[in-house]
Amino acid sequence: MRALSLYSRLPSIDIPTLLSAILLFSGSLMNYVLRLREQDRFEPGPWSALDPDYLADTWEHRREILPMFTIADFLAAFGWFSLCVPIIQVAWILSKGGRRRFGMHLLICAFAISGSLAELLGRLMTIGIESAADWISRYFNLDNWLDEDSGDGLGWRVLEVANFLTTAIVIWIDAFMWFALSGILITIFFSVRSDKEENPD
Repeated sequence: MRALSLYSRLPSIDIPTLLSAILLFSGSLMNYVLRLREQDRFEPGPWSALDPDYLADTWEHRREILPMFTIADFLAAFGWFSLCVPIIQVAWILSKGGRRRFGMHLLICAFAISGSLAELLGRLMTIGIESAADWISRYFNLDNWLDEDSGDGLGWRVLEVANFLTTAIVIWIDAFMWFALSGILITIFFSVRSDKEENPD
């Protein structure tokens, strides 16, 4: 009975918001730790020179941590996607059930949905690119392209450049989510300010 009374005193927690926070925090933390591990091994000289031995060793290391990167990307993708629900709820509340400044609050919903979808697609593209690159690094001949037993390592160079280019494309898709989030927050600010002006009491 006492436990029940203590539970009833706790503030109610919005499940979609809590789920989004947990997914985003855990996904971002995993990604940060993995990027730090990758950064410790990074050597700008051999990388920019496209040294085949260094690149082959780098891809070997990436292969070991790829499953963890995939999990982190999935967590972050679904975290952003689940954040869509509380943002739409906020827009609905601020619009007073669709009766106040409908266009402004529809814009918040549009930003939330488009930003979440862009983030989800960006993360899924990242997972696809990393998985395909990992598969190529495992099973394709990347050592001898000019001649048999030449050991030129051209394949490793091409793979690294292609991976860098495709990752850069996804970064810009990823950036759209931050643009959308800033649009959401700015619109919410103006919505709350206009509500205070309309209802000063």
